[in-house]
Amino acid sequence: MKKSKFLALITLLISLLCCGILFGCDAQEPDVPKVENVVLAAADTASTGKAGVLHQLSYTVPKGSKVSTSVDFNGKTATPAEYLCNEEGYIFYSAGEYTVTVYAAKDGMVGSDSVKLTVQKGAAHITDVELVAAAGEVYGKVGMVHVLRYTASEGSEIAVEVKKGDGAASSADYTFDALHSTLVFHTPTTGTEMYTVNVTATLGSTFESVGTQLSITVDPPTVTLEAENTLVEAGRSVVLTRTVKFAREDGFDHDSFTVRRGGSQAASSEYSLKGDVFTPFVAGSYVISYRVDTLLGGYSSASATVNCTAAQIGLSLATEGAQRVQLQTATDIPYIVSGNVDGFEVSFTSNHPDPALQLTAGNGTSVRILDNRTETDWFTVTVTYTSKGGGNAKSIEIPVYTVDDLYLSPTWGEDPFGGMPDEVLTNMGHLIYFDASPFEGAKYEFTRRDLSLEVAENNVTAPSGGEKVEVLLAGGENADYPYVIQSSFDKKDAGDGTGNFVLRMRLTDPYLKMSIVAEKKFTVTPTQNSNDDSPAVIQSYIERHNDFFTESAFDFNDEGTKLGHDARLNMILTKDGYIIGRPSAGMSFDAGGALGVVRPASGENVRLAFTVTPVTFNGGGKMELGIGIRAGSFDTWVDYLDLEVNSGVLGVTAGKNFGEIETTATVPVSIGKPFHIQIDRTKSEDKVVFTVFCQTEENGEFVTLLKTAEITSSTKEGKAFGSVVAYQFDRRSGMGCGTYAVENVAVFSIQP
Repeated sequence: MKKSKFLALITLLISLLCCGILFGCDAQEPDVPKVENVVLAAADTASTGKAGVLHQLSYTVPKGSKVSTSVDFNGKTATPAEYLCNEEGYIFYSAGEYTVTVYAAKDGMVGSDSVKLTVQKGAAHITDVELVAAAGEVYGKVGMVHVLRYTASEGSEIAVEVKKGDGAASSADYTFDALHSTLVFHTPTTGTEMYTVNVTATLGSTFESVGTQLSITVDPPTVTLEAENTLVEAGRSVVLTRTVKFAREDGFDHDSFTVRRGGSQAASSEYSLKGDVFTPFVAGSYVISYRVDTLLGGYSSASATVNCTAAQIGLSLATEGAQRVQLQTATDIPYIVSGNVDGFEVSFTSNHPDPALQLTAGNGTSVRILDNRTETDWFTVTVTYTSKGGGNAKSIEIPVYTVDDLYLSPTWGEDPFGGMPDEVLTNMGHLIYFDASPFEGAKYEFTRRDLSLEVAENNVTAPSGGEKVEVLLAGGENADYPYVIQSSFDKKDAGDGTGNFVLRMRLTDPYLKMSIVAEKKFTVTPTQNSNDDSPAVIQSYIERHNDFFTESAFDFNDEGTKLGHDARLNMILTKDGYIIGRPSAGMSFDAGGALGVVRPASGENVRLAFTVTPVTFNGGGKMELGIGIRAGSFDTWVDYLDLEVNSGVLGVTAGKNFGEIETTATVPVSIGKPFHIQIDRTKSEDKVVFTVFCQTEENGEFVTLLKTAEITSSTKEGKAFGSVVAYQFDRRSGMGCGTYAVENVAVFSIQP
């Protein structure tokens, strides 16, 4: 009974619960969205399940559902490398099982359904690769548009590779437009070039390449280049002739020239090329190349060779001699230039760096000189023509002097220094000459008193240590004889000095006080210290300058001639002879020395003739010149015949070896007035007589100054009996020497 009551109670509770549930269903819950009819299929259903084929997803979901999808591959979430999903559909790359799940969400409930697709392993495939000419273009030609065509597996990635010949092509060889799939080939330059175009299709992890070849050709123009001359001087122009003929109507893109010299690119300074005119400036071989580039990418070139020699010109003065320029007045000094002037640049310089002196090009071929200084001067203007290419130049020097007034100032002649040699000998003097004239109409002549001298520049050095050697300017007591001597007179080793110095000579008009200046550079030739060597140097100097020195019987290079140091210091070279003795403070007069010898052709009956001009007398009006006589042989002395002036009176003394003197006399002489001396040696049978004559007036009578008694070989004076081998001039110091010129020396045979 109790068990029945318990079961009845349980049944009642269950009934009450079920009723509660049924009662609750009256408030209905939302339904889960149902996703149905999920399908993956290719457009071509035969391709469904193939890799790389586009598949489209279809399904049905309740209206208003929000849809999303997910893709698994072989039980895992698929990666972008394994599939592609876009608006068009799905592309599956890899073989395997893909699961595509569609989710529909609505009213907080989500429903889903899936579709499985087994994808078979696929391969990229490409066929029918070809290049065709674009509409209206020319197939296989440079510069034309070619369309690339091919058939490839759907979904493949396409890559294009271009090769030229056996190597890779560069961007300079072609242009590829991927958007329009077109190719334009730029190079070959001439002839034909083979291009290979490879197209690669990549699908997933597979790819396939197919290539096509195309022969690209160009029809280059025909180009010629010729030079009117193939051999020219530097600076001369050459006209080039060029022609261009096209195979088709390609037309110009551009043309250009290149120039090579000696195998290398020529520098712009070495030539000029303007239009068709070529001008080389530097000697060498030039190859000129002319290139024509067409609009279609081809080109042709031709070349011509021009050989260039160094340009040659001639320069000379239009007017010889020094040129006159008035101070502070521009003056054009013309010169003459001939030859290839176009190949040169002209410049003007002066040895005066003063900025007040201005040099510019004048009218025509001339240099314009403007001297803004205030004092007259002498300088040199150098006109230089330099090859435009460098390395070749020619110049002339124009001596110029400035004057205060072109009409009233003195005028230099052709050579202001009167033709003096441009070298001097050490330890000797050189008489200064000048060539000048007063202004036109003046009634006087300039003398050496109107000259002043100065050393403008001294570059003379002695060999020991290179110390400077003094260049002395000195004149005798008579100012009509200024001269220059190069030496340091207190040192006997100064004879080895070398170098050069510049002597400046100023000539002043004594009435108008207007001046002109001239300069001359002298080089120094050592006479050495050896008494044996100096005569040869002096003799060579006179012979080299025989256009200046008058021929003389003096022989400085004869055997036995020895010039003592003091003798050389006292010798001054002149045009017509030699001034002996140079009065100067610090000068030594102690030693004698030979000044030169004269050899007669026959020593039996001979006359020695010469002219002496006194320049200065020493104290008491004294002067002395010795004439030594060698007879029989050069080593045999007879003795001296000494010309002596005392208180203005000339006489002759004879050495003891002349024996008795039969006749002596004297004549008056004066400074600056020449007198002529004759020394006759006559032999009659076995007797010899020496006679000294003097003539003091031109065409006047000869006065017998000295006559020896008859000399025989048996007497104690017999040395004088032998034939005369040489007369020797010697500077004698017993009377104080003095200064004198010995000129017009001659020796010849006479009748007894």
